[in-house]
Amino acid sequence: MNVRYDGADADCVHHPSRASCVKIVATMSRTTPEGRCQHPGEEIVDSGYRNRWWTLLKLPDGTVGWVNNIYIQGGEKIAGVPDCGW
Repeated sequence: MNVRYDGADADCVHHPSRASCVKIVATMSRTTPEGRCQHPGEEIVDSGYRNRWWTLLKLPDGTVGWVNNIYIQGGEKIAGVPDCGW
């Protein structure tokens, strides 16, 4: 899965999407990063699933970025990950 982020783009910070977060800061699979918070953004449709919730992750190397929850094990929203405060 691609982890996307562009801290200089307010749209990426406040409305995560493929269009506003064009910078891929990491590619991950089978890892357990820290979920900082989750926020609604662009709805993603893949393999018969759809989800508009994105989780802001902190990777083990300190990299921060968004991943749509469709690519994270869990539900539409990830249990135990708070909503972002903005």
